[in-house]
Order: sequence, then structure tokens, then C-alpha cells
Amino acid sequence: MNLNRRLAAGFGVAASLYVVAALVTIGTTSHPLRPLYEGIGPSAPYRWVHPPPAFKATNTPPVAVTESFDLTPSGSQEEPGGSGDGQLALTLPAGAMPASAGHSTVLLAVTPMDPAKLGPVPAGLFPDGNAYLVTAFYEPGHVAIPAAAQPIDAVVRTPVSSVALLTSTDGKTWTRIPDQHIPTQAAVSTSFTTFGYLLAVANVVVVAPGSSSGTSLVLPVGLGIAALLLLGAAVIWRSDRRRRNES
Repeated sequence: MNLNRRLAAGFGVAASLYVVAALVTIGTTSHPLRPLYEGIGPSAPYRWVHPPPAFKATNTPPVAVTESFDLTPSGSQEEPGGSGDGQLALTLPAGAMPASAGHSTVLLAVTPMDPAKLGPVPAGLFPDGNAYLVTAFYEPGHVAIPAAAQPIDAVVRTPVSSVALLTSTDGKTWTRIPDQHIPTQAAVSTSFTTFGYLLAVANVVVVAPGSSSGTSLVLPVGLGIAALLLLGAAVIWRSDRRRRNES
């Protein structure tokens, strides 16, 4: 057997065994396979408002965060904000909240939301983690601020790499906004002025491999691929052996 055929056969056998082992683990055990985070070193487990079944036992629910910023005669100063778990990070530039007569502070609230309780996303897209409701109010008086005077930078961390970022003022109708994928991370960055909902979306259903919703089709298809790889390796081996016998 020449080197190329030997490598091909070896690769086919190794790939087949890997696929079989992975699929048997997924299909026959209760051990969850978590969505993969990119980057160096382990990432903190995603904190779901409503986790997929395989994550319920170990999920730590996210919490809503409300922060208070002082207002100066020129408006708010540069301030950080976001969710307490770091899954949504905000940077408010100086002057994002203009000064307002009779008001001395601004309350910025970030509330994680279950996307299933909001309006449907566009066809072909699926929620990638939590939605986040971002609201702001002048105090005293709790007067709603509909939009910032300067763009607010946002970084949204997701369970898997997303393909788009959506926004909504009412949680019912979604609009796509420009975003940029952050290299080596399952996260996207954007900027916005209008307060409301933010939701990252993927082009696949984001669930744990091994949950009942994804196993029924993945397992037989994967085993079929593994069988084809093994068959190809066997054909190469038998063909080479026949040539050696004939010579």
C-alpha cells in the first residue's frame, strides 16, 4: 500500500471512529454537550432565562440590573453599564443622557428576557441566547428616556456565534441593526441610540446536542456518514491487497 492510500485509509478509519463515538455519546447518554465558545481558555457557562432541557440542572439564571448615574449641567458622564454577568456590556459616552430640568440622576435598567415570550424573529433565524431589555429614566419622577443623545456601544455574548443582531422598541416587531462579530469570541458588538430590546440570532436552533429535539435526525445521518467513511477505507485496503496478490 503506497503512502497516499495508507493515509487515506487511516484517515477514514479514524474519522469514522470519532463520528461514531461522538454520536453514540450524544444519543445514548444524558451528558450534555454545551455550545462551543471560541477563544483561549474556558468561558463561563451561558446564563439562560429559559435554558434548553440539558442545561436546566446546572443553569444559573441571570438577574436584572439597575444603575444610577449623576447628571451634570452638560449631561451624563462616560459610564459603563450592562448585565451583572457580563453577557451584555454597555459603554455610555459623555453626554449620552442630556441634562434635564428638575432631574438629577438617570436610572439605566438591563433586564434579561426569554425570547419565546416576545415577538417571532424573521423566518430562517432563531434566538441565540437571551433577549435584553435596556431602558433609561430621569429621576426624580421616573420619566422614560426614549433615546440617547449619543450612540451607546454594546457587546452581546451568545451561546454560539450569531449571524445578526435585532432590536425592537415593543418586543413584537424586530429590526436588524449593524453588528460586528468579535474575533475569537461568540459575541457581537454594535451601537444604538433608541432604548428597547436587543436580541442576537443564529441561523440554526440553539439547543444542546443530545436533547430530544435534535437527536432523532442527527444520529442516523451521522452514523450513515461514518459507515461510508469506513466503506471507503475498506475498498482502498482490499484494492491494494488484490494488486499485491496479483503481482
